[in-house]
Amino acid sequence: MPSAPRPLLRQSVLQVLALQDGLERGDVAGRALPALPPPSPRTGRRGREEESRVRIARLARRADEASAEHLAQARVEAAAGQTQEARAEAEARAEAARLRAEHTRRAAQRQAEAEAARAAQETRLEAERLAAEADRVEAERVKREADKAADAQRRAEADRLAAEARLRTARLVAAAEAAEDYARPTPRERNTRRTARLIWATGGAADAVTLQQIQDACRVGRSIASELRQEAAQLLAGGYDPTTGYEPEQQHTT
Repeated sequence: MPSAPRPLLRQSVLQVLALQDGLERGDVAGRALPALPPPSPRTGRRGREEESRVRIARLARRADEASAEHLAQARVEAAAGQTQEARAEAEARAEAARLRAEHTRRAAQRQAEAEAARAAQETRLEAERLAAEADRVEAERVKREADKAADAQRRAEADRLAAEARLRTARLVAAAEAAEDYARPTPRERNTRRTARLIWATGGAADAVTLQQIQDACRVGRSIASELRQEAAQLLAGGYDPTTGYEPEQQHTT
């Protein structure tokens, strides 16, 4: 089959290039593209070839520019997507941090409230213990004061009774001495009876009366005081009553 004439081949190439150019410009498929002008009869072969090279270079440049624009747009969209994703992640992390902080704050608040309640309970128990201790100390003090008052009252009563007893004894002894004076006893007998009254006043035990007491009461020496204590003990054993001056032997003699 004979090949197509060269001018028609060149025209076909130019039409394809024009179609590619239209597609790069965004022309809708199926739109009629302007036909390339027929080769000028005045233009030589070299001129047409040069025109084709210029046209192809322009189309290549526009293709490169369009490719660069698409790449830049893709990068912007990718960056926007990454920024939005990073923002979402940051917001999620911030929300998680807020929730953790809130959980920590509530836990700390619960712990503080529990510690405050425990401290209040311990303070209340300590106050109750101190109050009970104070009540116990006060009760013991009141008891001691009551015991002291009772002891003082008992001592006062004992002193009163002792004083009354001494008074009665003194009266009886005085009466007994008057009766003995009526009987006119010798000085030795008088001292013996005086010593007997000393022994009787101490409870009846001769050893409870010291020789010095007898010496002071009878104004005698130590050896005489010893003899008087022995005689007084015998006199009491014989039934002598220092309060009345009664002496069984004397009563029998009478």
